[in-house]
Amino acid sequence: MAGGRGAQDMNVLLVEPQDTAGTRLSASLDRLGHRARRVQDASSVRRVIEGERFPLAIIGAGLPGASSICSEIRTLQNGHATVVACRIESGTPPHEAGSLAGGADVLFLASEDPARLDMQLRGLLLQAESNSTSAHGSGAHLPVSDRISRLEEAITELAAEIVERRDAEAALRNQKRLLQIMVENVPASVAMFDRNMCYLAVSKRWMTDYHLGERHILGLCHYDVFPKVATAFRERHLRCLAGAIEKGDEERFVLEDGAEIWERWEVRPWHEADGGVGGIIIFTENINARKKAEQELKESAMLYRALFDNVPVGLGLADMNGNLIAFNDFMLAPGGYAREDVQTIRKVEQLYYDPADRDAALALARKQGYLDRFEVRFKRKDGGYYWALMSLKAIAIKGQRCWQAMCEDISERKRAEAYVHALSQRVLTVQEDERRRVARELHDGVNQLLSAAKFHLLRMGGGGKKGAQGRSEPREVQDLLEQAIQEVRRIAQNLRPAVLDDLGLLAAVRSTCDEMSRRTGIEVAFECARLPKKLSHDLEMAIFRIVQEALANAEKHSGARHVLVKIGRTGQRFDLSVKDDGRGFEPRSVKVVRKGSEPGLGLEHMAERARLAGGTLEIRSARSSGTEVLARLPNTAKGARKAAAT
Repeated sequence: MAGGRGAQDMNVLLVEPQDTAGTRLSASLDRLGHRARRVQDASSVRRVIEGERFPLAIIGAGLPGASSICSEIRTLQNGHATVVACRIESGTPPHEAGSLAGGADVLFLASEDPARLDMQLRGLLLQAESNSTSAHGSGAHLPVSDRISRLEEAITELAAEIVERRDAEAALRNQKRLLQIMVENVPASVAMFDRNMCYLAVSKRWMTDYHLGERHILGLCHYDVFPKVATAFRERHLRCLAGAIEKGDEERFVLEDGAEIWERWEVRPWHEADGGVGGIIIFTENINARKKAEQELKESAMLYRALFDNVPVGLGLADMNGNLIAFNDFMLAPGGYAREDVQTIRKVEQLYYDPADRDAALALARKQGYLDRFEVRFKRKDGGYYWALMSLKAIAIKGQRCWQAMCEDISERKRAEAYVHALSQRVLTVQEDERRRVARELHDGVNQLLSAAKFHLLRMGGGGKKGAQGRSEPREVQDLLEQAIQEVRRIAQNLRPAVLDDLGLLAAVRSTCDEMSRRTGIEVAFECARLPKKLSHDLEMAIFRIVQEALANAEKHSGARHVLVKIGRTGQRFDLSVKDDGRGFEPRSVKVVRKGSEPGLGLEHMAERARLAGGTLEIRSARSSGTEVLARLPNTAKGARKAAAT
């Protein structure tokens, strides 16, 4: 039967205002299969009850004059059996409930649970049916056995329904308990909500992740637990309560204590037995550790990139097939490249100047697994090359084996090495030239004089004849030996003038000028500005050697009659000039080593001395206009020391 169970289909007068309680009662009567006639005030009750019979009347205690309505229903039913039930509320005062009890047969507190409310109304309907059957027909009574049978049937059905309801409620409680246990212990942040966003179940991880501690939040609204929930979250919940499923890989959530959570989330609805949405379930995963690792990785990558780009050596990465992956600006600068210039360079082999360097470097690197400080030549943008010191190491990046290269530009070092090597060769050459010059002067000067002296001595052994000029042989031998002594002194003076050590630069230069005038007949004048009392020994030696070599060149090549040597001073610079009035020459057309001169001396030697002293040498000359050697030397011991060393 449609919920009637032992009660005949009957009219029920429902005197209730238009509120939730009246609507629940009307719906329950409809489920039980009975007709509810609903009115809202006393005048309506009088109009309806005069034309119909109602075995059951239910009056809401909240209506004005509820007690008088109960009495009026009894009067208007004109003796018909009517059960008058008055629905009270939980807040109804005791004295008011007592006054209602005087006019009503039953007082009851209507349950908000639909199933319990149905059971309450069944009891009232059975009571109304029992009263009605006692006045069946024109007051005729049913047999007592039928009345007892129907009552037993109703009681049995009611008891069965009570047991069924109790079992169903027990099963539901058990399911809720199992659901709560399952949700509580699931190893993830999970919370289950009803349609009002009140907590139905929550996992322990949820309580931990959201810093809720031991709070009892079941039954509380989510927005009361987290009052600062953003509007975007609330709108998402509404969409999911309407049936949507939404998820996100990462989102920032700020807790009430200000803590920040990055989470991966999913929100989906859950459905009741009738298919309607009963609420939503929220799954979240705290990804703070992942975000921290990502941030640290990002910072590490930024740091590595900063080091990669700014370390003052060339750095590059290439795969094992020689394909370029990355490089910094210091890798490009020595070759004169800009970043836009290397867009067409895809292979490492394009950077090598000599393929042999590449083959040798790769062969050794593959054999050892690394390469340490290997000298190679790389191409320059202008077609030339530069020297680099390259190291290679095999590393793994994202599972891919690569070559990491570190290159240091050593072009300056190579140039310095080449210069030192050339300078060493030059020193050896100068030494050999000096030895050759000394040997020639000894042979042409001292040796000739000694040979002549020997010849005269041999002749003297034959009788001591007169010489060609009438002098005796011993006198000629004495003159020859004196000349030999003077020649030896001159050679020694050129090698290392003692006067320079004993009396200083001015005396040494003046002595050299006087000696040349006396020996050659060339008039050599010397002028000198006021010099500091003490010059560095190395600077004195550099000036003296340039004067010495300039005078020697004037003697051998110029044919001059007058030579002027001047030493002046401009600030911290010394200006040396050796000027003659000889035949002159075109400086650009003259080779440094002339025929008849000793290789390595002359103009080139003077220029080298000036350069090593940190100064310059200029030759001013023209044909028939004489020659001037002009040296400008700084007053620094460092430059002069280099010049003196050669």
